[in-house]
Amino acid sequence: MDTKERRILIGAPLGTATSPNKTLVLDYRDLDDAEEIAGRPPINITYSGSKTATDKTRKWAPWTIAANACALIAILHTIEI
Repeated sequence: MDTKERRILIGAPLGTATSPNKTLVLDYRDLDDAEEIAGRPPINITYSGSKTATDKTRKWAPWTIAANACALIAILHTIEI
């Protein structure tokens, strides 16, 4: 989970893979809480019938980053005065 950029990254086995081979990303940049993330549809149907993704929606995207492991790492900086 990237709380600064508001993204959730999920490693998933797709196709015939038995271990995670793709990264799926959920972008919730303009949503403020879990209720909004769950409640907002990923697409909006306009009056003319076309599909759009507005700012206030969750957006899924596959990433093609090859990685067999991942970790959430926090880096803390100290400042000496």
